Amino acid sequence: MLRCDKQKFVFVEEAIMRFKNNREKIVNDSDIKKLTSSHKIFSFIKDKYGIPPNWQRPESFVSLCRIILEQQVSLASAEAHFNTLNNYVKEFAPEEILKLTDEEMRACQISRQKAITIPA
Repeated sequence: MLRCDKQKFVFVEEAIMRFKNNREKIVNDSDIKKLTSSHKIFSFIKDKYGIPPNWQRPESFVSLCRIILEQQVSLASAEAHFNTLNNYVKEFAPEEILKLTDEEMRACQISRQKAITIPA
């Protein structure tokens, strides 16, 4: 079992704040080196899976919806669901999404839970 001590928690919090304040790359060599040297499990993960991709998205309603749709499904499946929904509405905007009924959301392959979360 992994335990998160206060020092590691502070390190993660600091990395998040640096990203928010400076809009620096999420994945950077300095933080990776610090993390992998702090605990063996992180080194194991890096060796086994490599460095994670540097996914950055614009701050927008579309990005938020994509993140919601990607939860607990493959990226390919989420992309297909997003495309179906995007093709259904005139413009991918909050006003258009709010107009959709539960039946329309289901027809666009959006689960009941995600259909509740996206307009919220």
